[in-house]
Amino acid sequence: MGREQIYTILAVAAALVSVLVFSEILCRTWNIGFPNRHATGDQGLFVPDPDPEISYRLKPGFEAPVYGAMVRVNSRGLRESESLAYNGPEEVYRILCLGDSVVFGFGIEQPEAFPAVLERLLTERERSDFEAINTGVPGYNTVQEVRFLETEGFRYHPRLVLLFLVINDPESTRTLDSQGNLLPAPEDIWLRLSQKYGALSPADTSCHTYNAVCRAFFPLTARYRKILGEAVRYQTEEIFTNPSWEACQTALAELRAWSESNAIPVVPVILPVLADFKNHPYKGSYDRLSSACVENGLAPVSAFEALSRYSPEQLRVHPLDGHPGIFGHRIIAEFLADTLKQQGFWSKANG
Repeated sequence: MGREQIYTILAVAAALVSVLVFSEILCRTWNIGFPNRHATGDQGLFVPDPDPEISYRLKPGFEAPVYGAMVRVNSRGLRESESLAYNGPEEVYRILCLGDSVVFGFGIEQPEAFPAVLERLLTERERSDFEAINTGVPGYNTVQEVRFLETEGFRYHPRLVLLFLVINDPESTRTLDSQGNLLPAPEDIWLRLSQKYGALSPADTSCHTYNAVCRAFFPLTARYRKILGEAVRYQTEEIFTNPSWEACQTALAELRAWSESNAIPVVPVILPVLADFKNHPYKGSYDRLSSACVENGLAPVSAFEALSRYSPEQLRVHPLDGHPGIFGHRIIAEFLADTLKQQGFWSKANG
């Protein structure tokens, strides 16, 4: 090989390296292709609960980074301030928020989760004192949430209860392994798909450029279409044939009975997956959840329209994670503040 050929090869290599370095700098500057720092695992966040219907709860006194954010759990097992008491001042309007990782605030700090944002919004707008209590626990389903209300949540004397429903609520109650880590539900579709197809998401490395390219092309692959197709079939059809779906509906009936016997209103709130809202693949699932609420005497509201004004990318905590980020939680809080006021809860409270 001649000297000129070697120089040419070196020049081409240098140019390629320069392009890659420039591309990496550009991606990092514009926050494109950044790694998902939220997939850290549970990190000892949970402890078993003696009630088999609840199964597990947040570890009282837990304080450590998990899911990419600092998590602090008070002595009563809530991601709330230690000063939160069972009996609040009578002039404070208390809202109890029942839910899973979305309510909990997966991947964000506690003050940015929508219960805390809702509390600040209502206090500012209504010029009155509000408390929105975050009882969210990652992985909870409707059965666990209703049971928590019956055994512990009622002790906070809420004047309104919000039950947040998500796409996998009809699944069975999850448990912990011997190390205290959360196990997937036996029928979990993502476990099944990962066993069949391997990794379910495109690249998630420290190289932003590589991640950006893989994520751009992944939706065009046949593998992606197979994964999505099987997930949609499960979430819109198969999930409603599980025995746990009957348990979910029973829990909704129990919730209505609890509401009537305690004279405390309950509002189910449907939170959709942050996906393509124009052609949302799971819309049928939310119709089933909404119908189940109505059949059991509850009047649900849906955040679908409020969230659909934005792209999923704007709302997500990370491109590879469907949980809402800071902006998504803000939109949910604004939706709740507007919707609940329109339904007259504050005027009823003050009347």
